[in-house]
Amino acid sequence: MKVYPVHIGDTKVPYGQFYGGLEGWSGLQGFWRFATDKSHYIVVPIHAYLIEPPQAGGLLVDTGISWPQAHGHDQYYAGSLHYVLDSDEYQLTPEQELPAQLARLGHVPKDVSTVILTHLHEDHVGGLRDLPNARVVVSRAEFDGRHLRA
Repeated sequence: MKVYPVHIGDTKVPYGQFYGGLEGWSGLQGFWRFATDKSHYIVVPIHAYLIEPPQAGGLLVDTGISWPQAHGHDQYYAGSLHYVLDSDEYQLTPEQELPAQLARLGHVPKDVSTVILTHLHEDHVGGLRDLPNARVVVSRAEFDGRHLRA
């Protein structure tokens, strides 16, 4: 079995949200800080992982972001979210797009038979649009949104 980390773009994240834990970054206060504190950002790589099992099709853990998320941000996130999210929240080069990364490893999107999503955040599911035939696996709790009520 072979495992390949695949760098599918970068995201800009408030330092306190990323390293500060939930203290002050949850609920309405966390939303307000996320929307208004634009001075303390760090850039974090977004990764997916291609697994080549010996006898099955390719397996991908997460899918990263898509070109429209990074380059059509204002249209992709139309509506009220447009005012909260920064248009440069995501960075993605053509070489980092999921199909290009798969090609670099000798694969095409149809080679990916299964996608395992660790969770349903947008920077983990954006590349699903490139894998229309893959089976998608996600935990029942994540799918039902139970983790949000905990």
